[in-house]
Amino acid sequence: MLDRQAAVGALSREGLVFRLLSEPGGNSVLYPIHHPRIISPEHLVGMEKAHEQLVQNLLGIRTGLSPLPTLIEGFRGTGKTSLALAAWQKLNTPPFPAHSAPCHLVQIAREGIHDIVPLIDVLSETTAPSIILIDDLYFRDGDPLLHTFRGILDGGIMEFPPHVALIVTSNHRHLIEERHSFREDALRSSEIIDETMALSDRFGLTISTWEPDMKTYIRIVLSKLLEEGAIETIPSGWESEFSIFETTEWEVSRSAAKTPLSGTFLMAKKFSLERGSRSGRTASLFAKMVRRGLIEDWHSPALR
Repeated sequence: MLDRQAAVGALSREGLVFRLLSEPGGNSVLYPIHHPRIISPEHLVGMEKAHEQLVQNLLGIRTGLSPLPTLIEGFRGTGKTSLALAAWQKLNTPPFPAHSAPCHLVQIAREGIHDIVPLIDVLSETTAPSIILIDDLYFRDGDPLLHTFRGILDGGIMEFPPHVALIVTSNHRHLIEERHSFREDALRSSEIIDETMALSDRFGLTISTWEPDMKTYIRIVLSKLLEEGAIETIPSGWESEFSIFETTEWEVSRSAAKTPLSGTFLMAKKFSLERGSRSGRTASLFAKMVRRGLIEDWHSPALR
């Protein structure tokens, strides 16, 4: 159970970002995060519209218009949590509306779902806007937390205060893992589909993040290389050279035909194939390895 008195004290004096830590059979506490991850909108390459939509919805916590519960679903590593963090940071970018305080962010693991109701009660007594983030949420069939969470979304006798928003991220579109054995039982499968749709339909806003196409992935790679300080600027002609690369990749793979930029394309593509993903997370890891000299024979395209 959430330690109410400690939670009120933490919110008033321990900063803006917290994780709710739940101990089995013990009290749950709000643990302050003093060094939150910083994600600026410029880092959300290919996700600009999703960012704008999420921010527009969340603005209601500053104006008294209750934001819709939001589900951000999609492939692993595609920036779901980054999207939520960037939106929270946008809400904390001055100027604020008159008499509005900075926005809190509270991250909850699935094990802390039982503490959401007392947490909302605590947040309702503050004037500061708050975002509750449940990251990487999923349920298995028969999970008792599923019914608890659905009850929270339904509301019942409890209503979310207009200055409190809920964001959920998940790798599963309908939040519930469907096991192979379920698909073999048509009746059981139908029941699960009804249950999962009943849950996901309770979100007012659903944002989907997809694995980017190769050109967008390369754009993310270049952005991450710039962010890491591996390059000084993104070459202005990269799109034209990438168009040529798409049709001449075999020739580019031969060392004599490589340029620093086409070599970067080739290495980034090979890295994504090895990782089995073209996600933003893969692009970020590639840039971090380049910066640390862990990608053999890489040459900065800025040296051209």
